[in-house]
Amino acid sequence: MAKQSKHAFWVGVAILACSMWGISGLLAKALFNQQISAIWLTQVRMVVAGAILLVIGHFKGEQMTVIWRDRKAAGRLVLYSILGLIPVQFCYFMAVKEGNAAIATVLQFTCLFFVMVYDTVIRRVPLRLLDIICALIAFTGVATIATEGHFTHMTITVSVLLWGLASALGAAVNMTTPGPLTRRYSSWQVTGWGLLVAGIVMVIAHPVWEPVHLTPVTILLVVGVIIIGTLLPFQMLNLALRHITATTANMMDAFEPLAATIGSVLFLGLSMTSADYIGTFLVIGAVLGLNYRPAVKKKVRKME
Repeated sequence: MAKQSKHAFWVGVAILACSMWGISGLLAKALFNQQISAIWLTQVRMVVAGAILLVIGHFKGEQMTVIWRDRKAAGRLVLYSILGLIPVQFCYFMAVKEGNAAIATVLQFTCLFFVMVYDTVIRRVPLRLLDIICALIAFTGVATIATEGHFTHMTITVSVLLWGLASALGAAVNMTTPGPLTRRYSSWQVTGWGLLVAGIVMVIAHPVWEPVHLTPVTILLVVGVIIIGTLLPFQMLNLALRHITATTANMMDAFEPLAATIGSVLFLGLSMTSADYIGTFLVIGAVLGLNYRPAVKKKVRKME
């Protein structure tokens, strides 16, 4: 019974971590309502969070620069930063700014289907019938959200749809690129350097010269995005993964769009139609179905 309670506790920690990512979208939307730009928020979030993770790793006794001594690992890290972390954060924030946190999070949640395409085409992993069914259900869910059930015209802008799907593609890169790195180096190094490099690249590529008007409220919201949207859930999920399986953790991802949707309705006054709810649950259900991997029972021969 104690073992079950411990497992349930860590499942709860994973749920809370995933919900925090959904809540961070609400904080970002509140910042955008106060004329804070998405690119500035992305730059600050990545640079500050990356630096903090590296400092924590250093105080834990890790050699934080060792990853740069391997040219191949360094190249993969830069690839992960530019093609993964930048789109998953900047494109997500743009989808939140142009639309709302609920729609942006649901669209980003379709990332597993990009991973499915990658596994099928690149890794030659055979498709299951369930994968095809889930892909069709997810497509129907996204189409329902985009058109509110009237499939002859869209009710969200093309920019919201494209930014949301671009963030999903970035999330897919996040899931497929850093694997070889995390097997050799700590998550503090991989995520810390990844965020810092991505933030510096964005600052160089698009420096924000306009003065940013900061008030006590905006500063508090920015700190919330960094802590609630990056530092806390990152560490909480890493701790939870020591006690639950990765499959279980992936299933808990469904709480991210749920938290964003519920929070948008309760705190930001978002009015959702029945089509929005149906589409959201279709996407969440499809992703949960895609994560379903029944355990293979091994036959045990009886000793006569």
